[in-house]
Amino acid sequence: MHMFEKYAEFIPEFEEFCRITQNFEITSIRINTLKTNKEFIEKNLKKFSPQAIEWYDDALIITKNKEKISKTIEHALGYIYIQRLESMIPPLVLKPKSGELVLDLCAAPGSKTTQMAQLMSNAGRIVANDVKEKRLRALFGNIERLGVINITVTKFDGRKFPEILKFDKILVDVPCTAEGKSLREAPLYRSRKLFPKQLKLLEKGIRLLKEGGTLVYATCTISPIENELVVSKILEKVRRIKLERIKIKGLKFAKGISEWKGIEFGKEVKKCARFYPHISGTGGFFVAKFRKK
Repeated sequence: MHMFEKYAEFIPEFEEFCRITQNFEITSIRINTLKTNKEFIEKNLKKFSPQAIEWYDDALIITKNKEKISKTIEHALGYIYIQRLESMIPPLVLKPKSGELVLDLCAAPGSKTTQMAQLMSNAGRIVANDVKEKRLRALFGNIERLGVINITVTKFDGRKFPEILKFDKILVDVPCTAEGKSLREAPLYRSRKLFPKQLKLLEKGIRLLKEGGTLVYATCTISPIENELVVSKILEKVRRIKLERIKIKGLKFAKGISEWKGIEFGKEVKKCARFYPHISGTGGFFVAKFRKK
């Protein structure tokens, strides 16, 4: 019996998923275009045999000497950032632009935050929030190393973030059971324990969003309790938001699920995206894109 057996009814091609998860390990980097370009990195990191991916120009898969990539001068200088492929997806869905006011509600250690700064060409303003001191130190370190200058860091419990400003774009990448990252099943009680916090973080994000603004909710887990259930509950609770379809050219994914173990999530959640190793070539991930009416 596979450890993810409880999800067998909704993971497409479940046997193939089981086979790939046995030995799925990808090392990937993001080229920091605030400091360098793809041509320079491909040339300088030749011994790592970097491989381009179709859906994101600034990402490369490292196929040789993986363990040495963090010891390169390019890494030390912030020319590259070691980042999981699935972690690069939410900023691409959110599409922050220079000149916009953006909030990353659960930002540390800053992978997606610094990627958003890159997408914004270091212009506009990102408020990067996190609650834990240790994680904030990592966030500051990454901001400095990558040469990012459009970020303001705040320290709040995201559920109590002050409602002083309204933001054009918001990323709510919540704490989760991380099943998709570790490819190890988490007990259901852990999902149930995290659910109220995830729902409150998403609800706060929606309150902080401008009318017409976009919010992306993301987790690195497979559990429907932390994904579709959170999304369906917020749709019931907040009338002035709607889900939008997700499209990233060249990247395949599965739709959100409308029912699991007798729990109905509704058909609207099919607009969400589920990423799996055997379909997307990434770790497991979930993304929902909201628009405030």
